[in-house]
Amino acid sequence: MAWWLTQPEAGAPETPQGAFMALCNTAMPQAEADPLIRQIGWTPLDTAGQAALLDATGTFHVASRAALGGPFDAEMERAVYESRAADMRADLAKDGVMAYGFDDGAMLAVYNSDADGLPKTAFCAMFIADEDQSDWYYEMIEPFPYVTDVHAWASSVSTEGRQPRPGLWVATLALIRKDGGSSAEWQQLTDMLGGEPKYRSMARTGFRGEVSQ
Repeated sequence: MAWWLTQPEAGAPETPQGAFMALCNTAMPQAEADPLIRQIGWTPLDTAGQAALLDATGTFHVASRAALGGPFDAEMERAVYESRAADMRADLAKDGVMAYGFDDGAMLAVYNSDADGLPKTAFCAMFIADEDQSDWYYEMIEPFPYVTDVHAWASSVSTEGRQPRPGLWVATLALIRKDGGSSAEWQQLTDMLGGEPKYRSMARTGFRGEVSQ
């Protein structure tokens, strides 16, 4: 397991995405995590950044579904895209949820401690424009069983089942690679999105902290 999950007292990891996930691993309330997140260089998203986040969220769900294979139904995937983007828009209006950007939008992240009544739980998301930025994710899930699916331009890596607390509970990575499939398959995606996807390495994770007995 990534050392920053098992030894938080050692300090934050060097990468901004690893440092963000290390804070998620504490499952502390968002109000407590916020100043620490800002301290490591993340800043709250403005209106344009939030629009990019909604697009990235919809794209994540389309990519994770596409990785399972089967025909690409553009109408159905557009409906999924819009539904998941709407869910994120609703989440951002809640207390306990905040979205951040890093390096002028090269990375976006969400910290969500509004976990539908689950005690000491944080759900986090990470969206990275660089398609080769997934090492941090593999380090994080290393000790857990996981399954990989690949189809055309999409691939996904998800932990199997829900892990015991404390620590990482669930995680899914979705990757988009333009050269992963045929030009026709790529055209289907870009036609549905209305352009090429900006964010190519995307992950959603859940962490659970200790609960008093």
